[in-house]
Amino acid sequence: MVPLPEDVEVWRGIRNSVAVFGVPAAKIDSLIGGDGTEVPMFFATSLSRNVAATEFTTPGPYPVLYKITAQAGTPAVGVSPIGQQSDAYQQELLFPPGVVVRILRVDRRLRVPVVDVEVSDG
Repeated sequence: MVPLPEDVEVWRGIRNSVAVFGVPAAKIDSLIGGDGTEVPMFFATSLSRNVAATEFTTPGPYPVLYKITAQAGTPAVGVSPIGQQSDAYQQELLFPPGVVVRILRVDRRLRVPVVDVEVSDG
């Protein structure tokens, strides 16, 4: 993993907000702010909003879409050059366990809520 040289916008689809956040999509607003939550596992994202939205929010009972600003200095690795060629279109950027995710706001203008978060080095 290499520290990001600058802030990067990436995306992550979530099929079930209850499994991830402990609340349905309609109540994610209650999680805005705070110090953030340390992610205990690898955290996969995509440079493509379309891939995250179409492949990783369905099927699911409470889908949401993360719009992530990964802060400069956060360790990450681009998987596409080293992963399976058949998955390269996913444009995956992988973060290690221990990064911190903080929810900033929730946009409900679309069918699937977009949750703006920032990811930083824990």
